[in-house]
Amino acid sequence: MAKILPCHALRANFLFSQLCKIITSLESYGAQIVAVVNNNNRVNESVFSKSTAIDQSRPWTLESPFDSSMALFLLYDSPLNKDHSQQLGL
Repeated sequence: MAKILPCHALRANFLFSQLCKIITSLESYGAQIVAVVNNNNRVNESVFSKSTAIDQSRPWTLESPFDSSMALFLLYDSPLNKDHSQQLGL
C-alpha cells in the first residue's frame, strides 16, 4: 500500500490522477511497480478504462505512467462466484 486517500465521494478522474502521481513518484525513486489491485468497484473500473492497454488482446496489462514501455498488471481482489470457479476448474 502506497497511499490512503480519505474521501467522501471519490471520482474516477481524481483517482486516476492520484494513481498516476503515486506510480510516477515511486518509480522515480527506483521502485518497480508490478501490479495495481482493483476491487471491481464501479469507480475503479472507470479509472482503469482511462488507462492504456499495452496489448488490446490483454486488457489486464496497462502502460505504466512512468515508462510507457513497462507493463502494469491489473489484478482483481474480488471473490469468485460459482460460474468463475467452474470456468477455472476449481
